[in-house]
Amino acid sequence: MSQHDKRIQLSIALGIALILLTAVVFAEDKALEQADFNDDVAERFPGMQIREISDFRQYSHDILLIVAKKMGVRLSDEVPAPLLLTDLDVTASMFNSWLGENEERFHIICSCYFPRENIIVVFGTSRLDSLAHELVHFVQVQYEHVNIGVFDMTGLELEAVEIQHWFRRNHME
Repeated sequence: MSQHDKRIQLSIALGIALILLTAVVFAEDKALEQADFNDDVAERFPGMQIREISDFRQYSHDILLIVAKKMGVRLSDEVPAPLLLTDLDVTASMFNSWLGENEERFHIICSCYFPRENIIVVFGTSRLDSLAHELVHFVQVQYEHVNIGVFDMTGLELEAVEIQHWFRRNHME
């Protein structure tokens, strides 16, 4: 066997060892992540509409913990949690004033995080993954100190959508 062949075999062996090591570390990380959640956070949430849950706010802290952990952020007691409202709790006038509009430009209320007021509005017909989406924006603003506009369509929105879909797949019935 030539030196070149030996180097190729060694490279292949090292590559396989690296793949196996990565798989073991990933499995251990997932086990640790699940262990952290199992201790003090609900793992599964109802898949029904928010208006069908007697008090959807009861899940907000656990969902916030899951979202923050997914984002690699440690929560602080010094940062107040957002006020949670549904579209039925909000008038068009309130919604527009939080948007900074002087007149009632928007007649439809949508799910949204209002950083200045620290308020999250979600549709009563949406599911808890929509709350997870808005909590991502809360963490982005309050912990990562990003300055977002209400209709930000950049990477911040993409991150929120990605985590929303991850939450739905991994934490909803």
